[in-house]
Amino acid sequence: MEKRGYEKHRIKRSYDTFYHEWYPKVFRYLTVNGAGRADAETIAGQIFLLARQQYDLYLPAKASECTWIFSIAMTCLKNMERGSPSEALVHTWGFAADGAEDPVSRAAEMSEFRDRVAEALKRLPEETREIAILKWFHGLSEPEIAKRTGMAPETVRDHLSGALTTLEALM
Repeated sequence: MEKRGYEKHRIKRSYDTFYHEWYPKVFRYLTVNGAGRADAETIAGQIFLLARQQYDLYLPAKASECTWIFSIAMTCLKNMERGSPSEALVHTWGFAADGAEDPVSRAAEMSEFRDRVAEALKRLPEETREIAILKWFHGLSEPEIAKRTGMAPETVRDHLSGALTTLEALM
């Protein structure tokens, strides 16, 4: 039985394979969530630069590739909304973009954040978690999710709203 989208990436692949699969998805996520093309390219570049630097520390047993890269993307997007895209990594990871801080400390902070996101997602009801992953990590629209799941678009929106409320409380 073939594993579904986000489940099939529990085996660590080469960074190039990872990049070629996830860059277009992250770029789409950024543009769907309000970043212009230029900002999306800048932020995606920062996300994948950080991912490349930390790829050796990524543990597939802890989180799927999807969870790992999109936790970075979501945080960078939030930080872009707070300031300029060039400040995204400073706010996101608490270190200067020139890498002046200890890389072990950065890796520990990233691991802690990734674990918090993964734990929060696990606490969502299964159906809500699946819808949230389709929306936020795979970039599907609410009508696409509704069609795929057989739910009414309003039901999909209700699940997403509930997921946001729950995740905000847990994080």
